[in-house]
Amino acid sequence: MGALLGTALSVSGAPTRDITSYQPDDESVITVQHRFSGIVCAGVCIDSDLSVRHDGAVEYRVRYIGRPWKTHRYRVSKEQIEEFWRAYRVIRPTGLKGPVGECDQGSAIIDFEIHWNESFGSANLLACRDPEVWRAYVQGFHALRISPVTGERLTARQAEILR
Repeated sequence: MGALLGTALSVSGAPTRDITSYQPDDESVITVQHRFSGIVCAGVCIDSDLSVRHDGAVEYRVRYIGRPWKTHRYRVSKEQIEEFWRAYRVIRPTGLKGPVGECDQGSAIIDFEIHWNESFGSANLLACRDPEVWRAYVQGFHALRISPVTGERLTARQAEILR
C-alpha cells in the first residue's frame, strides 16, 4: 500500500486529511515506542523509545531485554528531519487508530505506540507486526542515521544497510 499523491493514508488504507502542504512547527514531535513482544528471544531483542522534534532534537532510549536503558541525544539536520517526517506521514491516522497488524490476542503487548503531537493536530497509532509500520520505523532510522539496535550514529554508508 502506498500513499496517494497529496493524501496521507491511514494504515487501513482509508484517506485521511491532506497533510502534504502542512509544515510542522519546531515544537512538533513524533514519539515511537517499540516493545519486544516475542516469547523467546532468538537474536536482537530490544525495547526502545524514540522522540524526534521537528527542530532537529532527537532522543533515543534503547535497552536489550533485561538490561538497563541507554539514552542518546542528537541534533540532526533539517533534511534528515524532513525525511523522517515523510516516512511517518504515510501511516499517520487522524485521531486514534489501532491496534492494527497481527496482534497476539493472548498478549497485552503492543509492538508500536506512535504519537504525533503537531499544531495540525494530534494522532496516535497502536500496531503489532504491521508491514507499513515496520517500513516507516526502518526508514525513520535510516533518515536519522541512527542504529535502532545500539542507538549510535551511523555514517551515510552504514545507514544504507537499513534500506
